[in-house]
Amino acid sequence: MAKRTDGLVAPVEHTVKDLLTMIDVGETWVAMPASTALALAIDRLTEKKVNIVIGLDPAGKPVGVIPRAQRRY
Repeated sequence: MAKRTDGLVAPVEHTVKDLLTMIDVGETWVAMPASTALALAIDRLTEKKVNIVIGLDPAGKPVGVIPRAQRRY
């Protein structure tokens, strides 16, 4: 995708799944409806392999991202 345009990508022209597949993050992300309870999103984020939770609107467009904290406090 980006090779054809010298590395430029317009995120609005692609789905979250397309973009994450292209950067090969594998199973480290989870997409959920943005209306999902925050507690459920946090539960998914605490799973061993999950590093990113992405909130999607009903049309499948991203409206928010919760990254896993890489430090322990």
